[in-house]
Amino acid sequence: MEAEQLNKMIDTATTTADYLGSKKTLEQLQYEIINEIPYVNIKPYSHNIIGLKLKIMGDTFGKQEVYDIVNNTELKSIGWGHMLDLNSNSV
Repeated sequence: MEAEQLNKMIDTATTTADYLGSKKTLEQLQYEIINEIPYVNIKPYSHNIIGLKLKIMGDTFGKQEVYDIVNNTELKSIGWGHMLDLNSNSV
């Protein structure tokens, strides 16, 4: 593999990681999750988008942040409330 191709692959991977949220702030992730909530069961993949962003949030900022956003938004009643029970002993 040529160095140019390898560099292009690395750049693409970095761009993808940035896009998926690895370099986003907590506030950006919270904003994106909250803005996606009205589309659950309306737009396809809204559950997936929220789930991925919650995963990124947990991996980057800790389980307590995920617990807080689920507990303080409609996520609690539209499918993510079970996370509160799962994390109650570990948070």
